[in-house]
Order: sequence, then structure tokens, then C-alpha cells
Amino acid sequence: NKILESLGKSSDEIFGEGTIAFLDLKMCKTPALLSQKASELFQTLTDYVIGANKKSEDDIATKLLDYIHINYNKDISLLDIGGNFNLSQCYVSTLFKEVTGENFKEYLSHYRIGKAKEILAQNPNIKAKELASMIGCNTAATLFRLFNKYEGMSPGQYVKNMQSKSDKINEK
Repeated sequence: NKILESLGKSSDEIFGEGTIAFLDLKMCKTPALLSQKASELFQTLTDYVIGANKKSEDDIATKLLDYIHINYNKDISLLDIGGNFNLSQCYVSTLFKEVTGENFKEYLSHYRIGKAKEILAQNPNIKAKELASMIGCNTAATLFRLFNKYEGMSPGQYVKNMQSKSDKINEK
């Protein structure tokens, strides 16, 4: 009952409608049956808590990703995100890796390059410095380094490649 109280849940919510754990335990005639029933009840509680924690972590992860998707164009760090959600930098890093399969910096860089490609598709003549600023890179050199890392070419080469593909489609 104390565990249920600490979870803020009723016996019905955890064990099912009409289940009264105390009576189930009291009805056990042998120590072996009591031990088995107590183990079953404890396993049900454990499964519930693990499931609730997983849902909570999923909710937090969604909020972290939303924060990044909104603030990618700013200079953000794990420390900033942790502070914004009142979480430790280490916890945010671990959760981030579990959810995305990438560390925070890799995910952020990859996301920024995706946004840069969207911007280049709409405005192929944009200056590198302006593009860098729009996606949260401190310098054009950082933009070039990231773009080369993820796309294997510079932003200018990407635009030429994009225009070349467009020209080929228009020829058909």
C-alpha cells in the first residue's frame, strides 16, 4: 500500500480492476504460495514503474528534440538544454544518445546541415556567411567543414549539383 501511495495509484490501476493485493496475500495458505504471490505482485509493480519511467523519458526526449528543432539556429549546448529542463548535462547526453543513436553535437550538426540544404534549395545565391548565421554556425568555415563532413562537398558545390540535377530533369 505504501508503494501504491508513493506512486499515487490505486490497486485497480496497477493490478487490475477488483484486485486487492493485501487480500490476495492473506489468502495464501502456504509460505511457498505467499512467496510466489508476493513475487508476482512485486513484478507487476516493477513493470509498471519501468513502463512509467520509459514513458516519462520518451516525453522528455520529445521535448529535448523540439527544443533543438526550434533553437538550432542559436548557439546551444547540452548545458543550455539541461538548464532549460532542469536536468543534468550527463542525463541529457545519455538520454539523447539512447533516443537518437547520435550524440548531441552530431545530431545538432546533422540537423543544421539539413536546414542549410532547405535554405539553399529556396535561395541558392545566399552568401555562406549569412547561411552559417541562419543555421547557428559561428563562422562560414564551420559551415563549410560541416557541409563537407555530411554532404562530401561545399555548399556551393551542393548548389551546382542541385542545379545540374534540375537541368537534367527539365531536359526530359
